[in-house]
Amino acid sequence: PAGPPRSCSSLRPATSLCPSKLPGQRFTFGGRNPCPGGGPAGGSGESHAPAPQSAAAAAALSVPASPMPTARRADVKLLCPCLVVPEGMELVFAVRDLLTREKQQLSFSVVDLEGQPLSHVIVNEVGQSCGILVQMLDQTPLAWVRTKTVHECRGMPEICYPSGEVFCTVTKEEAVPASRYTLRDTSGQRLYTFHGDFKEKAVNVVSPSGRLICDTERCELGADGAPHFQVRVAPGIDAGLVLCGLLALEKLEGGEGIRPTPRAVKPPVCSPRPMRMPVC
Repeated sequence: PAGPPRSCSSLRPATSLCPSKLPGQRFTFGGRNPCPGGGPAGGSGESHAPAPQSAAAAAALSVPASPMPTARRADVKLLCPCLVVPEGMELVFAVRDLLTREKQQLSFSVVDLEGQPLSHVIVNEVGQSCGILVQMLDQTPLAWVRTKTVHECRGMPEICYPSGEVFCTVTKEEAVPASRYTLRDTSGQRLYTFHGDFKEKAVNVVSPSGRLICDTERCELGADGAPHFQVRVAPGIDAGLVLCGLLALEKLEGGEGIRPTPRAVKPPVCSPRPMRMPVC
């Protein structure tokens, strides 16, 4: 039988985001759940959804099942089912600090803490298709953040399935002293709330129940110390939805003007190295 996937700094035993620390190495995703490109999959992506690894797969990875109870609901919708973090683990990745409130046309990779690419982000806000595309390394689309309404000053970003169908919308809570944003699905249900110091990339993301499901902080990666922010996502959470929410908020809270952009501004070519995220 095939051995466990190679260890990677992107997926590791849960720490402060989940009180239960589990022994074992850090692993890449081992799940193979389908990630539909054309429409809804079967909410919020909180821990109600099944993790992408089965009990047998977890045993094969020598990672014990999480002792924390998980409420499972069949009616939960996910933006990226294949990016749900396995129970007992947390996903850690870094996002390049490049986005501003201005219209942009650039691309970059979401990376692990060793600088290895996990997925691609393509920003194209010129023309009718105004938004941010998130792709797997093999260029399979994961999600789309529509920013046209933001630049036309007539609305907030929409997070969509690759087909363009709206999954949820970013809303701003005006009745609180500090900036606070909420993702709401098409029925108006609250999914996640983002709050903190957006300029300094010190952001917490909480579920409707008040559970901390993600936090971010500044970090530097690479020989040139390029500015990034580190993202930690808790077990049972749709990391794809969290990433899209953070990218959308960069378009609302990012700096003014044009920041230095990476060399490649065209859609990236499929990387020759093995994929670090699951094949959907």
